[in-house]
This record gives sequence, structure tokens and C-alpha cells, in this order.
Amino acid sequence: MTEFVVTTACKTLEKKDLNEAEGISSHDIFKIENITVIKPPLLKIFYWQKFDIDGLNEKLSSDANHIEHSLYLPTRQLQSKPLKIVFWLRNLSSHQSLTITLKRLQNCQCVPLETRVGFNQFRYLYHCPHRRLINISQEILHLGPNDLVAMSMVAYFYLYGSYMLSYEMSCSNSRVIIWNFHLNIVTMDPIESVLTRELLPINVKEYRRLSQAIWIRNITAQNLQFRFKARDRGFCLINSNMTVPRQSVWPLIVDYRPSDFENDLCLTMSIDGFNYNIPLSCKGTLDDENALVEPIVPINDNECSDFLYVLYPNKLNFFMEPNEERSQMVALHNHNQMCMEFKWQTYSINGYFIFTFEPIQFTLKPHHSKLCVVHCKTYEKPLHFRNIPAVLEVHRILDKSTQIAQQLLTEIESIDDPKWKEDSYMEHVFLHINLKVNFAEIKPIVTKSVDEKTESVPLVIPIDDDLVLPQNSKITIFEKLFWCYLSRSNHMRNNDKIPCNLSYDEVLQRFPIDSNASRKIKDRN
Repeated sequence: MTEFVVTTACKTLEKKDLNEAEGISSHDIFKIENITVIKPPLLKIFYWQKFDIDGLNEKLSSDANHIEHSLYLPTRQLQSKPLKIVFWLRNLSSHQSLTITLKRLQNCQCVPLETRVGFNQFRYLYHCPHRRLINISQEILHLGPNDLVAMSMVAYFYLYGSYMLSYEMSCSNSRVIIWNFHLNIVTMDPIESVLTRELLPINVKEYRRLSQAIWIRNITAQNLQFRFKARDRGFCLINSNMTVPRQSVWPLIVDYRPSDFENDLCLTMSIDGFNYNIPLSCKGTLDDENALVEPIVPINDNECSDFLYVLYPNKLNFFMEPNEERSQMVALHNHNQMCMEFKWQTYSINGYFIFTFEPIQFTLKPHHSKLCVVHCKTYEKPLHFRNIPAVLEVHRILDKSTQIAQQLLTEIESIDDPKWKEDSYMEHVFLHINLKVNFAEIKPIVTKSVDEKTESVPLVIPIDDDLVLPQNSKITIFEKLFWCYLSRSNHMRNNDKIPCNLSYDEVLQRFPIDSNASRKIKDRN
């Protein structure tokens, strides 16, 4: 018995030493390495920020035995399609395995009800309507050394209101992690339509305005008309009246120059005759490099059975000058077993930028890859746009008979097989693009040197009624303005005649301003 205890203690010390050698604490066993959103309505960065994955990984790296974290899902409309999200868990240890057990926690007040289950047979069963709002089918997760395991979560949107559903994750190293999923299911929430609540930091030393995008989301199945107003100084709205297409995200372009390091703005949104005040914030900075801080989101997506079309990378950064053209490349891989057709949507805003793709339409065989070129062209206006969603549509290839039916039978409504009416569109893949166009360089004003032989204008000229400047003299604009406007004004009166022992009021009463002289100055101006 004593030998067994000593052997177990030695093994524990060896594991602890290995963890310290790897830079891993006894509790820091796994982390959330990536997430995959199946058929996403938004870019992955919005889910990464809403879930606060960086904050969750920071909690997992601590030595706390009990961790609780809240994950807020973006607002969805009632009766929307279910949303599936895959969390990729990475075991950080190269020698130690980890077993995780999941259990649902009840937050509602629902109780079992007596239910008929057969002829004259009754049982007390749960009829809780909240259980299926968040569903994680896996009950046990086993992570081997350096292993990557997928945990799937499916969210349903069939109940109106705000809910919180909790799952308890019990680890084999005696840690307990509670995940609180928050859902907000509405018909239409105008305030939640504004995705951007904080403008990008701007250099306060720059006196020129910079164009940014406030992203507006429409979760409904119809086009919505928005009107925006702003009263803050230096806050200008470019497209204040805008129509956002159904189930899409559209940019509200604003020009803003901060006046301080901390600025609170107010954006008034009007929709269907109702006004809503939306607070915004903007920070001023003295260094442009510090203004580019952005959450680190994995640029590669992991392959899974529900995510078959993967872009490498899924994010591009363009740092450009005005009136410049630049290109970058992305690779698309088809993990499907079928040949599919892909179409890029051109993204452009007149006078600001345009994104084009080459090839814009192509087919891809199963388990094959395709390189695509992304062309960006900018114009004269400086801007900084983040989270631009470029869309790649995925279409199924229609058979020959269906294509002929679409071409010849479009005017016929009553046919036996309406297969030709089916749309080939299946889903879409997002490409995340960040674009920054720098300010144009200011050309310095070159002043001509004054020739030594040129007659210069004297610094003091007596005030005469008819002032004539030398004809052949080269004078600056400041001297010209001085002799044309200030030299004849009462501001240049002779101070030698004013006693020095008088107060300010006594000087004004004793030497009043000549009204006729001031009238002459106004007439001359």
C-alpha cells in the first residue's frame, strides 16, 4: 500500500514538472481555439466578440476551480432557421488526456407534469419549452494529448423573449465551467439593428475627417427604410436615408474628426415613424499604430461535415493610398462530394472603393481547390472600413433538362414537374475584408526667395490718406493684408499720446474710437 501511494505521488510530480516545462499550469489544460458558424448571417468576428472567446480563454488559463462565462448570441428574429455553431477545443498538454462531461442546468421554473403515456398509464414528464432553445448533443468529450475536438451547439428561435440556458462542464482535473447562453428572440428590435457602437480610433493630430462605416443589420424578411440624424459637432452622415435589404448588413458612412480623447456621440434613428437614440463612442489617439488594435480571430476555418466550402484565408487587410489599385489572393477548397458552382458578388461604394473578383463565376470539382484574385480600387477619399462582408454564393449545378425548362418554359405556370422553378442557390461563404485608405500627402507651399536688389517695403509707414505701395516690390500676403486693412484702423493709433498712469476705462473715455474711421474701414472691406 505504501509503495502504491509513493508511485502515485511520483507520477503526479512528474506530470507537474512536465506541465511547468511546457509553460502550462495544472489547470490550463484546454482552450477554445476556433469557432465555425454554419451558414452564418454575420461575419465570424461578430460571434467571436459577442461570445468573448478571448475572455473565456483568459479565464481558462487562470487557476480558478470554478469558472462561469456568458455567451451572448446576436439577436435573431422569431421563427428563424436554427443556427449551428461548432466550438473547437484544443488540449494544450502533450502528455495528459482530458475528459469533459456536460450537463444541462435548469434555470426556469418548469416542473414535471402528469402525462398519459399509455392506456390508463401516467408518468410525470418535463414539458419545458425552453430545453430545446440551446442543444448540445455531446455528453462526454475526450481530448487526447494535443488533440482538437469539436463541440456542436444548435440554437433554435421558436419562443419570443430573452432567455438564458446554462450548461455545466465538469473536467477530469476537478474544474467546473458553467456556460451561460443568452438568447434574444424578437420580431424587430431597431436598437439591436446597429452593430457598431464604437467608432474606430482617430488620430487627433489630423485635422482632416476620416470616413468610417456603422454597420446596420436587417433581420427581417423585407426591405427596411432607415433615417439617421446626428447633432454632434464634426459628426457628418453621408447616406442618412438608406434602405437595407432583407437579412443583410449595410454600411452607414460617417465622417468624423474627434475633438477630445474620449468622445460620446448620439445617433438618432427613425423607422416607421418612431425615433430611437443610440449612444456611440469614439476615442482619439496620438499614435496611428495603437488605433489598429483588433481582436485576434483565427483566419482559417476548420473542415467539418456541415462546413464544406472553406476559404484560406477568410480575412484580408488592404492598406492603400488614394487612387491606388492592389490585388490579393484567396484559395477556396470544396470538401463536398459534388461538383458545385460559385459566384462572387461585386462589392462597391461609389466614390469610395470597389472590390472585384477574378474569376467571378466558376465551377469546382469535389476535393479540389481554386485560387481567386481580389482586386481593390480606391479613390481620393480617405477611409477606414472594417468588417466588410464579401459574399461568395454556392450554387448547385442544374441538370440539362432543368436548364432547358428554365429557358423555354418560363411563361408556363401549370406544368406537371415544377423542378425548373427551383433556385440553384444553396448557401454563401463570407470573406472578411478590412480596408484603410490613408490621407493624401500635403504638398508644402514653396515660397520664392526675395532678391536682395528688390526694394523692400518699410516696416513702418506713416498713415496717409492716399497710401501707395511700391510697384516693383515683392511683398508677402501678410504684409499686403496688414497695409490694406490694419494700417488705417484705430488699432494703430499713436500710443505715445496716451498717458501710462490711466486705467483701461479712463483711456477709452479719454480717447474714444473714431466712428468715421471705422466706417471707412468697413466700406473698404
